[in-house]
Amino acid sequence: MKRLFTFLSLILIFTFAFTTINLAQKPVDNSQLEILLDEGELSETFSNMRINSHTGIPIALYRVNYNVNPDTPEKMARQYLLENSELLKLKSNLSDLKYLTTKETRAGYHVHFAQSIGQYSVYNSTLNITIDRNSKVVFVMNGYKLAYGVKIE
Repeated sequence: MKRLFTFLSLILIFTFAFTTINLAQKPVDNSQLEILLDEGELSETFSNMRINSHTGIPIALYRVNYNVNPDTPEKMARQYLLENSELLKLKSNLSDLKYLTTKETRAGYHVHFAQSIGQYSVYNSTLNITIDRNSKVVFVMNGYKLAYGVKIE
């Protein structure tokens, strides 16, 4: 009887130990999860820009090569935005854009702005102006949002 009790005790201990180890393992990475584009923001690519199909706003401008006056990165970015506000569908005085930050790299600067309405930031509305060391805007990401339901013709 004592042997049976010892045997059952060992089985119970091993069962508990292996169950605990299995429960403590890290979860398996799910490679099926992906971040998908917002279906409401379909876009088309023309030449060196990607344009929002619904609003007509350029979302990205590639190989811009636009010369700005040498100055601080923020001022160079503002110059570009002022001179191209019509293309980017921005307010002409940029009054609804708030400067966020500048990230400096070996190649140049990434200047970030966000759109705001009054004191509130507009969700997912960041603009990134990339300027090289030769004072040229080389890339633009435009998250600017128009009023709901507006489409530029």
